[in-house]
Amino acid sequence: MTTRSVRMFVKGVQEKLGHTQEGVTKFVTGGPDGDLGSNEVLMGRENVIGIADGSGVIYDPNGIDRDGLLELVANR
Repeated sequence: MTTRSVRMFVKGVQEKLGHTQEGVTKFVTGGPDGDLGSNEVLMGRENVIGIADGSGVIYDPNGIDRDGLLELVANR
């Protein structure tokens, strides 16, 4: 599945449950240096608390700095 189709599904579930993207936390598999992971960082507005991929794992229960994630995506 592409990031866009997954995003549409997630947004539909969030709307059905009455949630906003900004009010939800998520853990992403696939890092910001790959196509799907970077697209998810760019397209999603949820609070990312963790990312896991083949090169490592990062976790912060308070949320990973979005500006830092965007920088990783830009420099992938």
